[in-house]
Parts: sequence; structure tokens; C-alpha cells
Amino acid sequence: MPKPAYNVRNTYYVMRHGQSTANVQGIVLSWPEHGVRPGYGLTAHGRQQVEQAARESGLPASTLVYSSDFARAYQTAMITQHMIGAEAVTVASELRERYFGELEFAEAKTAYQDVWRADTSGQAYGHGVEPLSQVAARVMRLVQSIEQHYTGKTVLLVSHGDTLQALQVAWQGRDPARDYYAAAPLANAQIVKLPSVCQAPLP
Repeated sequence: MPKPAYNVRNTYYVMRHGQSTANVQGIVLSWPEHGVRPGYGLTAHGRQQVEQAARESGLPASTLVYSSDFARAYQTAMITQHMIGAEAVTVASELRERYFGELEFAEAKTAYQDVWRADTSGQAYGHGVEPLSQVAARVMRLVQSIEQHYTGKTVLLVSHGDTLQALQVAWQGRDPARDYYAAAPLANAQIVKLPSVCQAPLP
């Protein structure tokens, strides 16, 4: 039986944070107590990426900006909010990075590939890594809350690679893990508009 489609009441955009110090160092950084530290925020190049993306986004000043509390995402949101003239950023823990458990500070390229291989094969990676289904569910809870409180708004969700990947794939009504590559992974500071029809039932 096909899953019900939902016509969202607001217009949603997602934005991945700009280049971060963790990106440059090539490490996994997913624990909240580490992620919120200013020293793990954006690089100078990352700030430039965000400024350019915000300048070219066409987002109106009335945009509601929601952000992960991790420094790299929050700094991205603050720069974007300033560039487009929006109101204050709303911090939402639902937008945090996917939790990678015991892989914290591991070499990112290898660790991510190992986890994604397990995801798409249907095998749980273990070691405390948060399942993508849980990641998608928490972000969809935030969307549900926004849908309950607003109509006709432009909403920007500023978050992280895996978190936004899970959201985009779930939005299509697909399994965030098995169908991980059903959406193109976002580049640093990239902004993408989500379809007006969400194929995933809201929680």
C-alpha cells in the first residue's frame, strides 16, 4: 500500500554548514559536548562559502532559520541570518549531527565509508552509531512542530551532511539507510529546496 503524501504548509530549504575545522582535520566530530565548542566551528574559507551561498540564495528576510547547536552549523546559520536580514536563529537539537558513538575523532573518510556501507547493506554498524532511521525521525519531528505552528513561511534548516541526507531521502518516502544515495550528498554551504510534497508521514 503506497505511503500517504503530505502537502507541506511551508516552503522548506536545507543547508549544510560551511567548511569546518573538523572537515579540514579529517575527523569525525559528533558528540554534542565537542560539537558545540567554538574551536570546532567554521574555517575562514567556510565563512566565505556561507556568505556567498546566503548572498545568492534569494531567501527572503521573513525566512525562519533553524539550526543545529553544533558550532559549525550555528555559525553558518548566524551568518546566513545576517546576510538575508532574517530574525534570530532558533536552535533545534533535532538538527544535530548524526551521533557516531565510538568513532569520535576517528579518521573521517574511512569511518564514514564503513558506516555507509553497513547502512546500505542493511547491517547495523554498532559501536553506538545512531541509525539513520532515528536521525530522520528526529528531524521530521521538528518539521511536524513547524507545520503545527506556521503556514506559508519559508523555513531554512541548517544542519550536517548525514542528518540532511537522512531527511532528504525520508522526504521521498524511502529508507534513509538502504536508499542513502537516493539524494545527492550536500556540499559545504549548499542550499537545497525540498519538494512541496513530503512522501514521509509526519510522526
